[in-house]
This record gives sequence, structure tokens and C-alpha cells, in this order.
Amino acid sequence: MKFKNLFLVLGLLNVSLVTAETSSGSDQTNKASITQNEMLINRQASLRLKIDELEIIKNNTQNPFSYKRAINDLKDLYKEIEIIEKMQLLLVKNSNNIQTSES
Repeated sequence: MKFKNLFLVLGLLNVSLVTAETSSGSDQTNKASITQNEMLINRQASLRLKIDELEIIKNNTQNPFSYKRAINDLKDLYKEIEIIEKMQLLLVKNSNNIQTSES
């Protein structure tokens, strides 16, 4: 399920990047980049809340199955946050390249 959400975010980002590349004018490109970044920030905030909940469960559970499940879920969430951070860096680089080429 977590990878399903990840693929959804990646798909939306990919569609947004294609839209940004094919649109004309720096205003549209900037709007698309801002929208993509907002989506990533919102997703990252959502993941941080889930991580906080799982950390509480992990630290307070006496059930070894719940503990192991929390650990595995945390690994997936941290990986997704890492991917989001890389995508944000790509957005910044892409917007800088577009601005440089338009100058």
C-alpha cells in the first residue's frame, strides 16, 4: 500500500514535469514547479505525521509483532521521504536550468 502511494506521487510528478516542459512561458513553468513542490511538501508532512505515530507505537508496544511491523513501516516511510527530498532537489535544478536557458 505504501508503494502504491509512492507510485502515485511519482506518477503525478512525472505528469507535472512533462506538462511543465511542454508548456510555453516561464510563468507556466514556475506555476507548475510551485505546484509540484507543494504536492511534495504536503506528502512529506503527511509522512512525518505517520512516522511520529509509528515511533510512538514502536516505543510503547509490548507486542513483538506490533514492534516489528512498526519498524518495517518506518523503513518504508523513511525511504519515501528520501525519494521526495531527491525529487525536490530535481525540481530546483530543473527550474534553475529553465531560467538559465530562457535568459
